[in-house]
Amino acid sequence: MGTAILHNRVIKKGGGMPEYTFDGTHTVINDGSESGTWQIALTSTGTLTLTKTAKGITVKAQGGGGSGGAYSSRNGSDGKDGEIVSYEGELAVGIYAVTIGAGGRERYDTSGSKGGTTTFGELLTATGGDGGAYNGGAKLEHASIYSTYGMGAIGGTKSHHSYNVDTGVTRYYGPEGFPGVVVLSGKV
Repeated sequence: MGTAILHNRVIKKGGGMPEYTFDGTHTVINDGSESGTWQIALTSTGTLTLTKTAKGITVKAQGGGGSGGAYSSRNGSDGKDGEIVSYEGELAVGIYAVTIGAGGRERYDTSGSKGGTTTFGELLTATGGDGGAYNGGAKLEHASIYSTYGMGAIGGTKSHHSYNVDTGVTRYYGPEGFPGVVVLSGKV
């Protein structure tokens, strides 16, 4: 990381926004032009290619969130958020495979399902969150590194149900968890 001295104050200077291509879905959250920091969110599986070494970079990955549990006679528990892991340092020129973990799948009348694993090359692996219990009703505080990505779903309630007209059966479900995400950030 470079350093500049201005009026006897030390100011750390980052490596700037990386030169890259990504063949999946991504969003430049902030290009650093106003705040002095940049952020890029990778929201689908794909390949990140760096054409220049990225210095002073932070990479965070979050696994997919677990789905909520559900049961006909009581509320289900919330699914857990995906694990958050991070790396700080330098990324060399090269190709980085990115896998975004899916959110836990919607489940009927049972415990929720686990979210999928998110990976960033061989540097980071973030496991998915566990599904919520079908008989719990526990509500959790949720956290995400970007928007709602990686968050567990709310537990199923008596209002989360479907009715099959042909069979006359009502089924209660826990909603799907949110998919994982990878966020790259640094200073300009």
